[in-house]
Amino acid sequence: MVSNPSDVSDSDGRSDATGSFVHVKEGDKGTREDTIPDDANDQEPDIYDINVLAWDSHASPLHLAIVNGHVEAVEELVSSFGADVLLPVKLLNEYNNSPKAAILTLVLAQNLPLEKAKVMTTKLLQLGASAAQADMHEKTALHELATIGYSDLIDVYLDHDRPAVERAANHLSASGYYSNPVINSALLTAIKSENTIGAIKLLEANAKPDIPFEDYAEAAKNIINVYGDSLVQQKEVFHDQIIQPIVLAVRSEQPLVALELLAHGADPNTLDPKGAKIRLSGTSPLLVEGTILDCVRAKIEDLREYQGEAVQSTPPQPLEDDSVYLEGLKDDTYQMWTAKAALEKEKMEYETEKKRYADNLERTKTAKGLDEKKAAVQALICDFEKLETELLARGAKTIKELRPDMPDRPVYEDIPYNTETQSPRFKINFTFRGPAVTEAQTAAYIKLFEAAWCGDLDTIKTLTLGPNVHHTKDKRQLLEIGITDSRYFSPFSIAVVRGHLDVAKAILVIANAQYKPPENKKISKYDAYVSDYEDESEDDELNINQQTISDKFTIDNIGEIKAHVESNISPLAVLAESCQSYVLFDKETLADQQPTGVFLYAIWKDDVNLLTFLLGLYRELFDKASEADRESDRFNDTSGVAFCSAVRLGRLRCLEELIKSTGAGLPLDQLAEKSGVEAQEKPVYYQGLSIHGKKREDWAATNRGMSFLKPRDMHPPLLLAAFEGSLEAVECFLGTAPSRYYIEFTKKHKHDKRLKRLAQSEQGIEKTIENWLSLRHELVLHCAVMAKTTEETERLVEYLVKSAPYCLEVKSADGYTPLAIAFSLHRLKFAKILVAAGANQTARDKLGNNILHLLLGGFVDPDEDDLDTLRSMLDLIDPLLVSSLLTERSYSVEPGSLTPLAQWMARSLWGSGISDETENKIAVLQAVLDFAEPTGQKHLELLDGAGNTVLHDAARCQLSKALPLMLERRPDLLLRENATGSTPADLADDAWVGDTISTPAATSWPNTMLNYSGVAKRTPESFVEPPRKEGHRPWSKKRKIHEICHGQVQGDESKKRRLVTLFEANEVAKRLAAKQTNNDRSSRRSVGGGSNEDDEGDEVSVWIHQAR
Repeated sequence: MVSNPSDVSDSDGRSDATGSFVHVKEGDKGTREDTIPDDANDQEPDIYDINVLAWDSHASPLHLAIVNGHVEAVEELVSSFGADVLLPVKLLNEYNNSPKAAILTLVLAQNLPLEKAKVMTTKLLQLGASAAQADMHEKTALHELATIGYSDLIDVYLDHDRPAVERAANHLSASGYYSNPVINSALLTAIKSENTIGAIKLLEANAKPDIPFEDYAEAAKNIINVYGDSLVQQKEVFHDQIIQPIVLAVRSEQPLVALELLAHGADPNTLDPKGAKIRLSGTSPLLVEGTILDCVRAKIEDLREYQGEAVQSTPPQPLEDDSVYLEGLKDDTYQMWTAKAALEKEKMEYETEKKRYADNLERTKTAKGLDEKKAAVQALICDFEKLETELLARGAKTIKELRPDMPDRPVYEDIPYNTETQSPRFKINFTFRGPAVTEAQTAAYIKLFEAAWCGDLDTIKTLTLGPNVHHTKDKRQLLEIGITDSRYFSPFSIAVVRGHLDVAKAILVIANAQYKPPENKKISKYDAYVSDYEDESEDDELNINQQTISDKFTIDNIGEIKAHVESNISPLAVLAESCQSYVLFDKETLADQQPTGVFLYAIWKDDVNLLTFLLGLYRELFDKASEADRESDRFNDTSGVAFCSAVRLGRLRCLEELIKSTGAGLPLDQLAEKSGVEAQEKPVYYQGLSIHGKKREDWAATNRGMSFLKPRDMHPPLLLAAFEGSLEAVECFLGTAPSRYYIEFTKKHKHDKRLKRLAQSEQGIEKTIENWLSLRHELVLHCAVMAKTTEETERLVEYLVKSAPYCLEVKSADGYTPLAIAFSLHRLKFAKILVAAGANQTARDKLGNNILHLLLGGFVDPDEDDLDTLRSMLDLIDPLLVSSLLTERSYSVEPGSLTPLAQWMARSLWGSGISDETENKIAVLQAVLDFAEPTGQKHLELLDGAGNTVLHDAARCQLSKALPLMLERRPDLLLRENATGSTPADLADDAWVGDTISTPAATSWPNTMLNYSGVAKRTPESFVEPPRKEGHRPWSKKRKIHEICHGQVQGDESKKRRLVTLFEANEVAKRLAAKQTNNDRSSRRSVGGGSNEDDEGDEVSVWIHQAR
């Protein structure tokens, strides 16, 4: 809507719709001609508004001069140019530009250091500023002073305008809601902020020691609905919600302030809100706080109860002698074996809990600051006793004395926080994993497991099949042979580890007899969910839900089901059960590994005969199994783990048997798929949708509950052996023996359809296997370097360096050399071997990372050991290469074009969006700067992909510890411009000024936030921390960075600004343009579905993350 013509004549004619257009009035030509200035006026000065606001910060020149502490500029702006000294910084809401808050000029001055704040405040008061000026929330400068502790400024205010200070000190501001108002004054704010000196000075400035109802009613007029309530209702809210200053002082454990309040006229019989409600309404609730005297005595009682820190844990119950727990158990039995294992586990847990409790107790007794806390508590008790004496001298009474008719307050027994309840007494229990195993069945299962332990096949048959399979009288008590105990041992695995192999084989026969696969037909219902958004990636999963529906409505004979043992555990599942076989080995042998299952047990024992026996059982069961059982067979996973374990342990005989019997490690499906020979038979299962011209078999397999292996899922065994760090296995796979083992396997299984396809291929079976065994063999040294550092892996790396020196300079798919991997994974001993062998230290990966980039990339969150490793690995670098390595750029982290130090800072110090400067991280920075000292720290002056130096980043991200360290080495870079023409000092100034003039002070708290924990609840460590000093403002990090930068600039006025060169600006622009082009190409490739499955990396890219 546009203003009417009549309004335009008296205004600027601004459009209400746009807020920016000005109505141009039409007049006669003569009038317009007269408005054209003549030549004589060209020499006169232009006139502009001195109070004009900046478009970004909404600050005037006067505001900026105050924030930066320029007293002379402030005087000149006000005295000579007429700047409004009372004009506040006006903050608006972004969503509708409505008023949000205001920052007074006197409050802006409080952001300066104390001495500068005194001078600036004095000047502002002289120029017309007033301490009585309030913002839109009726908060004055005194409120902010009471918060920050700049109590000396109160004296400055009093010296220049005492009446204004007295008016401001007694002004109440109201906020919140009528039923729960928040009343604030400068005195209340000082008490809430625990500013004792400020509170006393306000009292000396004639601040009222209490809040009269009349003052509250006047302030509460701003709260909605107050006019509609009666005087009684207003008084009820006042007494129920408003906390008097003396009550607040006692609650926050400031007895000295309470004494001052009494001295200035506070009522000694002041009630806390609950007590006031009793006296006003005559009600008698069960819990009341009472008068101020009641509150003081309650505080004294609570403080006297403190006798030291409570231990935050309970001591564990000691174990009795072993004989108590093992009583009645015979030696060399399943029960004794299981009970000893449970007892040993309990002993370990007891020792752990005992040590934890002892550590907590010692930590509590020797806590830093404990003596200081005890002294503080005693001093506080003395102060409260003085307050109690003063209250009694002034006629203070308890709530009981004021209300004799009130019933006594009920006494509640406090429950200690750390009640030392005794843990239940340890007891040996035998548990079995099965559906609803009863106590009677537990006893029977113990007999079954004992029979398996002893090799008693007759007892096993009796308990699982019955004395007469044709007699059904006792079949309700028959046991399921596939049940496992708490450690997943079954009768089968017990018989195997005990060496009763004939019994173990018979148990599988029983398992086969008990096994009953599901007979009822099931119908699968599929629901497809189609998203409203276009799916551009061909690798995304389909949103298909499967629901299985059974078509069996009745059970023919319910009694028959209860009487017979029908197990859903197949013999193959019994064979592949992952029992905790690691309990059979000592800790030294295990070395932090936990092999499970009987196959791994045989491999760890290097028992080839046992492994051959188990593999024979598996082949026999697999040949007889149904198609459904074969699909759910877990041996494929078990054989893969067994193969890796045999490789890792160097069990060559077991490895030979695994390969000959099962072809372990050989990816037959993938080799057959890549052979070029199509399968002739019709597939059993749906092969998936055709996407971009090919079937998505992985989608179809996933919805059948099957795993789909891609060609790269199985890795050449040579590389696996190197990654596992087995020298013997590497030597084996470098020879011809594995090829013979695999050929023997293929001859035994020549009727396999996959092998038939390989036989029809151009290369044939033998050549295909040989090619697969030698696939990417040049990465063997890379994989060895990724292995954990042990004596054997050191010998392996030395062996490969001598036998295959060409591997030193080979790069992986990601561009890593073995030395690059050693630096990335901090393999110090391997790096020494490679450097001694002449490895190239200048190699870089695909993203431009050199060995220094990769080394620092692993110290994102370093510990003490990492620091020693860092220094040792830096010593390995050729001194002639230090300068170039420090200045080379990488593109692996945004914004790109990062030096090693810049990339590490982006990842470690501010990569998460907030500064994180731990002691160890700063030690890493110190080590890098020391390392770069011979180069003159040239790397610090380079611009990254966004056109900033590391000092710009440090200033921008408020790195208050890192920035001074770098300025010590290169102070001149503080005035070095970035690509946009800003120096680190400029960024610090902008951040500080923007923070100061955009953040209003928070000087009010809801009543719910006034629950102080008290001195006795504070940690002892808090009593030895540097106390908050009078006149010290808790500056933000932006303020600290501002002070650091200005301290450097003011220390040497001769420093000159280093301008950004045209070449540097063009380089940044080129990098940004190239980056955008690459992003566009990637986007088009993604939209076009042009992903390449062959470009999936290699073993290095897959395993390097596991090796970290």
